[in-house]
Amino acid sequence: MEITEEMLNHMILLSNLQLSSEEKKQAKKDMEQMIKYVSALEDVDNINEVNIEDDANSINDSMDNSKIVNVFREDTTICYNQTSLEGHREQILFNAPKRKENGFVVPKTID
Repeated sequence: MEITEEMLNHMILLSNLQLSSEEKKQAKKDMEQMIKYVSALEDVDNINEVNIEDDANSINDSMDNSKIVNVFREDTTICYNQTSLEGHREQILFNAPKRKENGFVVPKTID
């Protein structure tokens, strides 16, 4: 399908765009490419598509999400108090991007 000048101007008006003549030429070319691409989709073999109205039992198992189970582990907490920190301080600060002495360095949030 070819985009006519009238169609192009109408789309530009609806889109509230202000295009130069070069931009109009490029937009026309791009729209024709999009229409060509969508037209090519009509040729795709879709014989295996599922028609739920015809056969409700033909739904593939991969479409059924009722069998999904949670694979996450249970959350566990470790309570550290001041006296128990001494043995675990290095382990706690190991992945800190920045640290100073025995604590985390974080960006200043209040000036």
